[in-house]
Amino acid sequence: MKTNVERKNLIKIADIAGVSLTTASRAFSNHPYVKESTRKRIIDAAHQINYEPRVSVSKRNIGVIVESLEFIYEDAYLSTILSSIATQLSDSSLGFELISVKELNKLEDNFIKTAIAILYLDESIEKLKHKKKTNFIMINNVVEGFSSVCSDHRQGIELAYNYLKDFGHNRIALFMDHFEGWGCFERKEAFLDLQKKNNCVDGDLFLKDSSRKELSRSVKDIIDLGVTAVIVSPENSALRVMSEFNRLGLRVPEDLSVVSFENVSVSQYLYPAHTTVCQGFEAMVHTAVKLAGKSINKELKTPLNLSLDNKLIVRESVKRI
Repeated sequence: MKTNVERKNLIKIADIAGVSLTTASRAFSNHPYVKESTRKRIIDAAHQINYEPRVSVSKRNIGVIVESLEFIYEDAYLSTILSSIATQLSDSSLGFELISVKELNKLEDNFIKTAIAILYLDESIEKLKHKKKTNFIMINNVVEGFSSVCSDHRQGIELAYNYLKDFGHNRIALFMDHFEGWGCFERKEAFLDLQKKNNCVDGDLFLKDSSRKELSRSVKDIIDLGVTAVIVSPENSALRVMSEFNRLGLRVPEDLSVVSFENVSVSQYLYPAHTTVCQGFEAMVHTAVKLAGKSINKELKTPLNLSLDNKLIVRESVKRI
């Protein structure tokens, strides 16, 4: 049964949208008799008076925004974070709706006021900035005006680089399969700063593209450069890089030492098992979910930007020279 306040709000919405009270009420329960264009007009009217249907409030849903819903299972980084989000939200009073960038209209349509975003493309971030009715918490991306929970990407590269230096390696390359986004920029700049600090002339020559298209050429380049150790980023790149090493007859760690980024389903099972930089995904997601709860409860007054350290997991893919 609707309360007097809710009925008054529905009357206002119906008046603004130019529909009957029954149609306005049906729109919030996705009734099949309400046309999509009419429903959108009713939802826009609801936003004008800051009305939220009770079903939306009771669910306490947050959005989880990703670049695309396709091929999630192929992305070790994304699937690990999504699994952690699902696990941690199941233990809380919050539910979630998975939304791709091309479906951002669902945020307003479903009255989602808080969302966790796992995005790195600049054009996707710009689209978020136009969604003024939703508070966003970025994972592993710092965006002005939004809260964020990130790994300290510079510290992660420093961990790997300094570990290799301690084992006598002076010619170190960084493989990255893409360069878009804040996190990749931070890793790249940290690597170049370390190269400069260690008097490596033309340090950018040791920054290599490990995408499928460029990997073969990049591996041949590092051999010509006399590289003895490689840092492989991100989490889903190690298998592809190791496959190319095997194809060319390169042995790890006899010919090349490797530090990759931890993929819990892969890293420890490679031969040899990889020494890795491990981002604290569970801690990252736990912190993001706590911020989401604060946002829903209107306790998050200003954006917060939090940075978490990485840790090094030592295995068998690095040799001393």
